[in-house]
Amino acid sequence: MSKKKNKTPASGQNDKKRKAGNQGKFSAKRVEFLQEHLPRYLEADVAHTTKAFFAGIITTYWEKFNWRFKALEEIPDGWTPPVNDDDLSVEEEKLKTDSMQIVPGVSLYSLDC
Repeated sequence: MSKKKNKTPASGQNDKKRKAGNQGKFSAKRVEFLQEHLPRYLEADVAHTTKAFFAGIITTYWEKFNWRFKALEEIPDGWTPPVNDDDLSVEEEKLKTDSMQIVPGVSLYSLDC
């Protein structure tokens, strides 16, 4: 007979409880934005026009949720983005590219509705 391992973390470890299952990919405001567009997305999915659907909302998405913030981060109230992105550092350019490549690949079916 095998002994059961103690699954209780040592003191100080994992003090913050996480919800079970999928932790989600977006902040609450981003999920709310995407859920507002869910009915139109489902119509586009049936009509096989999701590419056009995303082309129609992606500009609005990036205006509301700047690439400088990770998908799980809330954008602070009152924060305004710089006027342009012409003088980005190499690190900022990589962050922008990475952020913008992640978002179009996310399916609205994975939202917790």
